Amino acid sequence: MDRTSAANTIDLGGGKRGRRARNLVAGLSGTGLDPTYDNDLQEEVVAGLIEYAGLTPVAGARTQLRQALSRLFGGGLRPITGSATLGLDDAGLVAADCSGGAVTLTLPAANGLNGRPIRYDLVRTDSTANVLTMQRAGTDTIEGLTALALPVGARVSLGSDGSGTWRILAGFETLASPQLATPGLVAVPNGLRTPLRFQWGRNNVPAGGSPLTVTLPQAWSSGLLGAAAVDIGGICYGFGISAHGTNPLTQIIIYAPPYWPSGSGNSARSADAGCSWLVWGV
Repeated sequence: MDRTSAANTIDLGGGKRGRRARNLVAGLSGTGLDPTYDNDLQEEVVAGLIEYAGLTPVAGARTQLRQALSRLFGGGLRPITGSATLGLDDAGLVAADCSGGAVTLTLPAANGLNGRPIRYDLVRTDSTANVLTMQRAGTDTIEGLTALALPVGARVSLGSDGSGTWRILAGFETLASPQLATPGLVAVPNGLRTPLRFQWGRNNVPAGGSPLTVTLPQAWSSGLLGAAAVDIGGICYGFGISAHGTNPLTQIIIYAPPYWPSGSGNSARSADAGCSWLVWGV
């Protein structure tokens, strides 16, 4: 659209045409009506924004322009405490608190914004073991999947392609122990749909050779790749770790030799063996 071309315009500077009010004292007429300008302005707002954002224009409504801008540019804020279906007006930040139980969030149709992209920035705010699941609508997919689980502390940005697919746009990251406390866990973005996860801790294996059972900071349902433990007290040369058992995996068992290291007489170990342990997987 262009600036008004009505009669009696003024120069706003640099040749920019503007409107002026009528001045009866000076005998100056005001700027006249310009149907072309008025219609251009109307359609830029109504067709170019309001209808473009999937809204139906309503006479007397004075929030539709703001609503359209929020949909198109992700200005929404939606706190979540229970299962819900996200709408187009929720585009923006979605903060999910699963402390009251498992939560399932259903995405809108990927083509629901007149074929335009829809974006959600999802943040999980609780630290419970309850499950948060992002679920597709209809036959859409989320990076080829029908659903996406978000672990404790997860942050992920999802964007639709305007057709039938949701994409992960930004890092899928978890930092459930912000100070890297012991025990702790962290998930690191790695370009895959599921981040690479690490859990760790420090414990003492009892004297006499009895194994130690350790409860993991977070249960592991699948994808455990490895485990290791190192001596931190100068008591033991090596440790063994067993990570088999129930699914989801909630515990590991750490073993230490029942004797002092070689050179100490190979006598029975009478002190606890301190170790740091690490498990990792997807």
